Amino acid sequence: MNESATFTNDDRRFVYAVARRIVRDDDAAADVTQDAMLLAFRNRDRFRGDSRYRTWLYRIATSAAITHLRSRQRRRVDRMVSLAPGHEPPTPAPTPEEAVATTRAAARAHAELDKMDARYADVLRLRFVDDLSEAEVARELGLSLATVKIRTHRGRHALRAALATAA
Repeated sequence: MNESATFTNDDRRFVYAVARRIVRDDDAAADVTQDAMLLAFRNRDRFRGDSRYRTWLYRIATSAAITHLRSRQRRRVDRMVSLAPGHEPPTPAPTPEEAVATTRAAARAHAELDKMDARYADVLRLRFVDDLSEAEVARELGLSLATVKIRTHRGRHALRAALATAA
């Protein structure tokens, strides 16, 4: 993507649809869309063409939506704690050891995904990181449902083997 690249209305509608599906609120989806389009614009020079443009835009939209949900959840917990002084939040934070272990495991998995064949990595990211159904992944990547199932199966086995040898 070059410096003078602009986004089309289709791009904006696509990002809005992704955001709406994740945040499940029209106003929040509009906010997320604005954030995602700004992120995409600021990072347009980072699009390397390793994946389809829509996949890149989808990942940005998904990240913006998840960030929005996490922020909203933190505000909700903060409000609950402030309303009931002396009470613990309903979901306690993980211990530092648990947080480190989780972070390391996720980093290893993401590093192995980055090394994988893009055909499998894209399917696995959409399916398990972005939590899309197989049908949604098929629609997003323009593949048949059978192809998504095969790539998911093969990708999971490849990832599992890579993580076992990396450990």
